[in-house]
Amino acid sequence: MPKFQLLSAHINLGGNHNHTVVRGIDRPLTLAEITVLQGIHGEDAVHTIVEIGREERDTRSEVNRLAHTYGGIVGQLFPMVGSKATLPLEDDSFPTIEEVRAGEIAAREAREKVRTSKKSKAPAKAAPAAPAADAGALDALIEN
Repeated sequence: MPKFQLLSAHINLGGNHNHTVVRGIDRPLTLAEITVLQGIHGEDAVHTIVEIGREERDTRSEVNRLAHTYGGIVGQLFPMVGSKATLPLEDDSFPTIEEVRAGEIAAREAREKVRTSKKSKAPAKAAPAAPAADAGALDALIEN
């Protein structure tokens, strides 16, 4: 059985950024399913794609699952070759969850380093200067 890449993604339903569904670890997507969702909602509607694992699956079962869920578009996107459908299994251009986490840690460390560096280089702030006194007002206070 082939190993299918399991992915998380954000899907803007109908391409609308105000109606976004997030599919992740609890309901991962296969690359074939991402292709189907792009066919339904638009190529740019499926984004923030991250690999979360791989799993052996029967190709025929995957085609049946997709057809049951999404209907006829599956047959249009993945026509049968002989008695088998050809499904995409993986796309190594997507980052893995480990790579995303490593990037988040590196970004946080860099942010802390830059902010600490800025604080240590910042000149000390001088106390605000006292407002200039009005000589006439001072004379009036002294006389009273």
